[in-house]
Amino acid sequence: MDPRTQVSFQGQAQVQQTRRVFFSSQNEAMLYGMLSNNFQQKLGSQLNEKQSSRLERALEHYMSEVFQANASLPVQTLNKEVLTVTASDFTDYIQRQQVVAQAPPNTFMETSQRYDQIQVDRQRTMEAPRPAIPDYVQPMVIKEDESVSALSLFEEAKKRRNMETSAQAEEQIAKRSAAAQQPLYLENTSERPDPRAMFDKPLDIVLAGSSAQRELPGRGDGNPTIARPDGTVARRNVLPQDILIKQEDIQSYKETEYNLSIYSADRSWELSMNNDENRFNFSVNLNSNNSPSGVNMQPKAANRFRNIVRIEFVKAVVPIEAIDVVVRKLGSTHSPDLQQAIANAQAIAITSVNAQISTSPYPSANLAVTNLKALKDINTLLNPGTVSYDTTYLKNIYSFPFITLNISELDTNTYGTSSSMDNTFGILQYDSNWTDNTDSLGFTSLIPKHMKCQRIYAPTPLSTLNKLSIRLQQPNGNLINTDTDTLDISGVFFSNYTSIRTYFGSGNIIDLSGVVYTDPDTVGQKGYTGSYGEYIWIDCKKWFSKFQVAVGDRIQLKNLSSANPTAGVSDLINFLQDTDGLLVVGVAWDRKITQAEKDADTANSAYMLTSGESGQLAASVLIDGSNNAGYSRYIIVRGKFADPTTGSTLVKPYGGAANNLAVSTAVFTGTTKIIGKTIPDKNGGNIELIPPRLINLSRQTQFIFRVITREYDSTSLVRPDNL
Repeated sequence: MDPRTQVSFQGQAQVQQTRRVFFSSQNEAMLYGMLSNNFQQKLGSQLNEKQSSRLERALEHYMSEVFQANASLPVQTLNKEVLTVTASDFTDYIQRQQVVAQAPPNTFMETSQRYDQIQVDRQRTMEAPRPAIPDYVQPMVIKEDESVSALSLFEEAKKRRNMETSAQAEEQIAKRSAAAQQPLYLENTSERPDPRAMFDKPLDIVLAGSSAQRELPGRGDGNPTIARPDGTVARRNVLPQDILIKQEDIQSYKETEYNLSIYSADRSWELSMNNDENRFNFSVNLNSNNSPSGVNMQPKAANRFRNIVRIEFVKAVVPIEAIDVVVRKLGSTHSPDLQQAIANAQAIAITSVNAQISTSPYPSANLAVTNLKALKDINTLLNPGTVSYDTTYLKNIYSFPFITLNISELDTNTYGTSSSMDNTFGILQYDSNWTDNTDSLGFTSLIPKHMKCQRIYAPTPLSTLNKLSIRLQQPNGNLINTDTDTLDISGVFFSNYTSIRTYFGSGNIIDLSGVVYTDPDTVGQKGYTGSYGEYIWIDCKKWFSKFQVAVGDRIQLKNLSSANPTAGVSDLINFLQDTDGLLVVGVAWDRKITQAEKDADTANSAYMLTSGESGQLAASVLIDGSNNAGYSRYIIVRGKFADPTTGSTLVKPYGGAANNLAVSTAVFTGTTKIIGKTIPDKNGGNIELIPPRLINLSRQTQFIFRVITREYDSTSLVRPDNL
């Protein structure tokens, strides 16, 4: 037999022997006796039946648990562990029983019953003690007459009251008819009121009145405002309408619905203190009547809503834009594809022979001049280190299963498995979308589909609502997009090379071979000094994603000013700050030309011809589009042109000048350069100099709410006899 098997059998036998001894009745009785005697000494009395049963169950439970966890230990160790844990558990049980015994009687009463009991106790303490019934008061015994029922008596009384009312109405009508047929001059003058008598009596007697007749004797053309000699004031006779149609004493109300539209671009985005806000996270004021004078920090609604009974969210219109830029690495030539290089070389050789450019066999045919570009491509393929990237993939708002709307001023009616969901006012899902033919992806409409997204104020309406803080969040509670929809502007320059060269400085000659929105070079002219300025370049302080500003978007500029502007600079500022906005025609970026690129181009031809200065080497290059990460720095807009309805396609110089050469450098040099502006506070002091800033109007959000208010219903007081 295997020795290891023999040891295993011996261990199992030992465990079985320990089990029999540990769970024997003698051992259990011993443990129970020790615990029972110990607690009887502590309590000073015998354990009752409930406590003994509880101690026995606890002992059996912990014997099983201790043996299951430590089966290999000796019986003495197991007994010691069982005594320890059982004594601790039973001690806690005794303490809980003592706390329960000392608790007030109503501690474990249900909440509803306890509340009713408290209310009854309070009413009893507030009631005054009732006096005892005197001895001389004898109880009155009322014998009920069972011959006539109470309902019959009520019907008879009601019938008599109706008859009396009808008789009074007929009497008044007959009196008025008889008095109307009698001429005024035949009327008894003794019954006519004397106005002079009012001044012969004290005021208190006039106000007190008397028991005399308080009605005019039935003339319809009498003056009811004339005081009677006895101090009484006449009033209108009781008409049948007053009896048949009772006037309602309670005012009636009606519910009025208003549509509230909130547009994110209406906020004060040009102010520096609102840098933390964007189109997905901003606040709006609903009480514009009491707004302080000075600069408004938030958008405002023109109407102040009062007595709000319900606020409903209808829909949100948001732009379809990239939330995260996915930068993919498409390929690398660190491991060159030699088979593809050979195939390209063969294709070039065949093309050269067929075109009769070269009759030399392969590979000498590849040395033809027309195949130089293809040979460079092969060289690039064989040269390790060329890497290409792609940013066409994007994660937009459709990548989430739902979007949550958070409004801190409105209580939530949605609950979920996270704290962010518990604070959510509504859950939004896709409804529809639309787009145009530019690089913009368009807009989408999000609605609370099949869900209630409202706040009801009942029974008392909300007096007013001053503010709404809107925040669109991802399912995990993060903001949809933290990128700002505003960009600070560093400067503005024109597309002619004179403006470009001056803006970047003589020490940073720019190569323009990578961009198209620049004026063409002048043939035979040393140094480009063109004055066209067909396009305006906006230099942003921060690089922006190509999904943040794209071709076809409409931008709006603010905070542009100049300390000493010329006529051309003033005209340019007005053109850039037009409320209609400017359309983006392109974006670009720049980079430094590396030393390796300079060494590879020994003739400097790639940079000499485009620099505008013969013999000078360019230091940087402007490139259309965005870099490998999908980011750009410059926004390009079209300049000011003549009216196209006249058939002209020429540039219209700013300020009525002959050309744009002077203004193309004045916008960023000297005292005429474009700078920010200082905003005043309500006291007329200066807060800060805010930089020029732009916003993309094509990437804004809109939120539609329905506000239901309670208003006084004046039509409820229009009686039929007044129609």
